[in-house]
Amino acid sequence: STTLLHEDNYSIDIDDVGFFVEVTKPLGVVFGENPQPYFGLTVDDLELGSNGAKAGIRVGDNLVSIDGQLCVGEDFDSVMDLFKESAGRIELQMFRGTARMLYDTMPEN
Repeated sequence: STTLLHEDNYSIDIDDVGFFVEVTKPLGVVFGENPQPYFGLTVDDLELGSNGAKAGIRVGDNLVSIDGQLCVGEDFDSVMDLFKESAGRIELQMFRGTARMLYDTMPEN
């Protein structure tokens, strides 16, 4: 599992954050990049009836990982490269909330 180190010097097991969905491409999801200092991607738009919508993804969800590869804090192009490398059915780890919440609402050690 992957561990994130928070700026307040505590760490969490990333597998304990958010929820997992399996979805087939095309997703029907428009991602946008979170502002500094968070980066990573958030869902900006979602096509009704799309594979992403059927999997339970919602506008405002933050992407945590793609097929187990961490996306938190990554720039837009790097994350899009991960999507391009994945084929068929992919596992996405999502967090329902803002990027700030993703960092600030972490379980305590």
